[in-house]
Amino acid sequence: MWSRPSLTHFWASMLLAALSASAFGAPKSVCPVFQKKTLVHIELFDGQPESQAFLAPDNDAAGSNLYSVGAIYDRGDLVVVRCKYSQGKVVTVPLSKRVAICTYKEDRRKVPALYCK
Repeated sequence: MWSRPSLTHFWASMLLAALSASAFGAPKSVCPVFQKKTLVHIELFDGQPESQAFLAPDNDAAGSNLYSVGAIYDRGDLVVVRCKYSQGKVVTVPLSKRVAICTYKEDRRKVPALYCK
């Protein structure tokens, strides 16, 4: 005979589902996270940063956050991301695997993040 699961079992199942989604399904920002350093600025480039080919969002209006970058890979180039942190740390991240879209977001503290897929 089937019995109704306990409330404890229900919440344990919900917690497990949430943890699984965050560990496996949640997108990861392109810029690495460092202790005691806050990400303050992100730049996208068509190729190496030395070429200074900065990428602008699809809609250059204020608040736009979508970058369509698939065509860069289609012509044989790649997108490179420069992550700038507090205390002057700079990390360059080449996106060697093809991505089609990058989305820029800020959390409630105005810390930027870039998600590409």
